[in-house]
Amino acid sequence: GQSFFYGIFSDAMPDLNYDNPDVRKEIENVAQFWMKMGVRGFRLDAALHIYGDGEAYRAGDKNVSNMNVSWWKEFAKACEVVNPDAYLIGEVWEKPEVMAPYYAAFDSTFNFSIGTDVISMLNSGANIEENGGFAEKLDSIYKTYKTVDQNMIDAPFLSNHDQNRVMSSVNNDVTKAKLAASIYLTLPGNPFIYYGEEIGMVGTKPDEIIREPFIWSKSDDKRTTKWEKITANKDTVPYDVQAKDSNSLFSHYKEIIALRKATPALMTGDFAPIKTDNTAVIGYSRFIQGQGGSCYVFHNVSGASQTITLADTDASSSKVLYKSDQASAAKGNTITLAPMSTLILKNP
Repeated sequence: GQSFFYGIFSDAMPDLNYDNPDVRKEIENVAQFWMKMGVRGFRLDAALHIYGDGEAYRAGDKNVSNMNVSWWKEFAKACEVVNPDAYLIGEVWEKPEVMAPYYAAFDSTFNFSIGTDVISMLNSGANIEENGGFAEKLDSIYKTYKTVDQNMIDAPFLSNHDQNRVMSSVNNDVTKAKLAASIYLTLPGNPFIYYGEEIGMVGTKPDEIIREPFIWSKSDDKRTTKWEKITANKDTVPYDVQAKDSNSLFSHYKEIIALRKATPALMTGDFAPIKTDNTAVIGYSRFIQGQGGSCYVFHNVSGASQTITLADTDASSSKVLYKSDQASAAKGNTITLAPMSTLILKNP
């Protein structure tokens, strides 16, 4: 008829009226229902779109984030009634200064800049220029978040269901895909893997193509028959083949994850940039204050061998914890990195 609905996020999605206390209470009841069933937390999609600019203007508030964060704090309290350790992660696809206030309600927010920057570096063969480099930019982002919550937990990832798949973004280069994994899985926080990334599934927009079924095997007996038809991933090496290949992308993911889990500094440690004076090499340290076993992490994002001499970091007593290429080495403060490789040093 002649009726209208409010849809700030999409004209296909009518918005709920979160100014109505009954609506707020019902959403809290829904969350509590699932938490009582055993759910430990929620991924909160489009978290900055609960209220739009029009609603903020109407309420006399120039900052719509204030209204959104106020609601999510109320939501978090409702979850904590059931489980004080409820884990909430928000998708706030914005600049760090816009994302930071949401840490007043969430434990984590997805760090979109990591995937974008990693793919950019691998395709260009050089560090990003923004904020002095990749590690320096990350350090600045973490500091921005910590102005709201000193205990913030970052959520690094390479891509999600709204973005082109990583393997497509690096032009089907398995070496680049491995290095991308080595970078983000050695960063602070709780990393998220978009399904299929670990076996190199490909796909570019539209959304259906980046959400094809996981490739379990060459035959169809392990695949869903009630999902999207496979078009982009007909030639993707399936899981059951990669699982038996120690050099596969899947095996690389397992290796880096195992290394992370076995190394406290990589799992829960702090982060600081390491100056390398080389545009092809990014470096950072991972450490736990007051404890030994800190790590120095170096990645060569170029297709040529690189040698750096550390001026501001003492690695003379460090031992090699991991190297993706046997040609990489460390001798005192001189680090040699094979093309497209990772080297991790561990201190006593």
